[in-house]
Amino acid sequence: MSINNELYKALEDVLGPENISSDPAITYTNSQFRVTPRFAAVALPENTKEVQAIVRLCNRYKTPYKASSTHWLIFGDAGTPETVKIDLRRMNRIMEINEE
Repeated sequence: MSINNELYKALEDVLGPENISSDPAITYTNSQFRVTPRFAAVALPENTKEVQAIVRLCNRYKTPYKASSTHWLIFGDAGTPETVKIDLRRMNRIMEINEE
């Protein structure tokens, strides 16, 4: 299944066209060990504000989403063909440590 065109455009506006993809080659390589279903799209946010925007947009369009950072669990990335994968690999800096 493909992603809603309006949702894809809104995600592209938030992330930039280079950080969102629904290309089957990209969504296939992001499915865990190629045994779980392909995602509808893969989003690469850079900060928490972009993650929040992705979640809000997915909720508005009633689209499931799945966040992932390490891909270590065998089926940790399992989604559905309607799912937007939020790949957190671009979030690679610690901005603040709150000891509380």
